[in-house]
Amino acid sequence: MRNAYYVTLRNTHYAIRPQTVLSNPQTAVIVLNWNGARLLPECLSALASQTYRDFELFLVDNGSIDASWLLLRDLERTERPDWMSAALPRPVRIIRNQDNVGFSEANNQVLKQLHASPGGIRYIALLNNDAIPAPDWLGEIVDTMESGSPSVGMVASTMLFEHLPDVVASAGISVHRDGVALDRGLGLSNADLQVVGVRPVFGASAGAALYRAELLRDVGLFDERFFSYLEDADLAWRARWRGWKALHNPNATVRHIYSATGVQESPFKRRLISRNRVWTLYKNMPEALLRRYASLIIRYDALVILRGVLARDRESVKGRFEGLMRLGEFTEDRRKITTCMRVHPDEMAQMLAPALSPLQAVKYRKRLNFLLHLKPEGD
Repeated sequence: MRNAYYVTLRNTHYAIRPQTVLSNPQTAVIVLNWNGARLLPECLSALASQTYRDFELFLVDNGSIDASWLLLRDLERTERPDWMSAALPRPVRIIRNQDNVGFSEANNQVLKQLHASPGGIRYIALLNNDAIPAPDWLGEIVDTMESGSPSVGMVASTMLFEHLPDVVASAGISVHRDGVALDRGLGLSNADLQVVGVRPVFGASAGAALYRAELLRDVGLFDERFFSYLEDADLAWRARWRGWKALHNPNATVRHIYSATGVQESPFKRRLISRNRVWTLYKNMPEALLRRYASLIIRYDALVILRGVLARDRESVKGRFEGLMRLGEFTEDRRKITTCMRVHPDEMAQMLAPALSPLQAVKYRKRLNFLLHLKPEGD
């Protein structure tokens, strides 16, 4: 391989090009890949075509066993492989993991590097390999961060369904009083959302988000015990308790191939979401809010467990059981979060959306499934 050197840490193999001739970028973009050979060309081509150029790409491969290795080899050999529509502003930094270490740990590998290296990086953007950003996506979210107050630490994008590019899949995270974290704006039209303009949200979906590096130094990185799912909601909780704010920019759009990596409604995904919900609540809800919303939390989980039993969905039940059995691992995290809060529980309560009724929760789930299976006009 030309113009590159390798670094090995634990089970991780790094291929990094020297960059002494380039100034340090202001922004780092992290793309995580796992068996995404069919997804990477369009995702990386869209990144290479960004109007905002002051960034460096970190590509983390989580032990892929498909043709991803061919694409990574091409990126190591040339700054613009034949399958990319443009060249990135800087050579890509590639991290190869021998195994799938999960979303949290894989992103943290880069974040720890950035924390250890001196100067430069102010913002970190996360982008799913199944997301295709519009040319002004990165510029929009960076501009939102820079034009906001110093307390703005997260910027959420508008994620649109790839097969329904005018329909919103996510406009940030909303957290409800029963502890449920949902994609805000699901099913709205992109045009209607843009009329509203930049608005505060609880947090950003890590599928296409920008974080201030200072926020991550303050509240910590993704919780690696989560592996995948709800790690962004957990991070948003911790950030909000420390006084950080989040904004959504409707003009920062990406087209998202929903659950292209973690298949929607797969047993694996259902188990992790169920387990991680328990951990998120235990870590981040102080006693005052747990008492206040106990009936709503119990109602939601009881209905999900009942549905799981009736539908023979063992994974949702198993995930909650695993979460409860391992709560002791998070006692120290809970103590640190609740003793270092800069926000009063009453103020946090105002940030939480009303809990959905059982009927509303069913309608939300049906709406998502309907949109996922809806064919574009003309098909």
